[in-house]
Amino acid sequence: MSIFDRILRKTQKKTKQKCTESPADNPAVLLGRQLAASLREKIPDTAALPENVTYFEEICRISLENVKIDDDLLLYETGVFGFSGSDEIHFSLTRQFPDGEEEYVQVRVDAHYPDREGSIQLQDTMWSDWMDDKAQFFDYVRRSAAYTALVDTLPMAVDITCDQT
Repeated sequence: MSIFDRILRKTQKKTKQKCTESPADNPAVLLGRQLAASLREKIPDTAALPENVTYFEEICRISLENVKIDDDLLLYETGVFGFSGSDEIHFSLTRQFPDGEEEYVQVRVDAHYPDREGSIQLQDTMWSDWMDDKAQFFDYVRRSAAYTALVDTLPMAVDITCDQT
């Protein structure tokens, strides 16, 4: 039994869902759902930032069949975003890969923190393909101003989603 079969079996037993999922049976979407399910198993709603980053990094080490390494992208975003309708700081990590149908699957961990003075200085965005060495992506995240500022603060909530764009 593969790791994904075990994850899927655990997920089916778990009744609490925190994922907006498209109704597709696409293999890439199913894999994205399995990755998100794995994260939901490991990360509680108020997990500390080091746990979020570590577990997300683990799922990013899982290689994807039929996906070129350059198409398997990571995104780090942080800041106070107006779309959320509140003044909370978002610390977001996304893994994006093609779904084989000219769209993308995105697995995202988004931690919400209360706004604080100087939060504008915490705004940052980094795509893994902007870096010379993709392997340094998580080093960049852990050295970021937002990580340093929020590392000892428990989030108000952690959302784990799998979407097809």
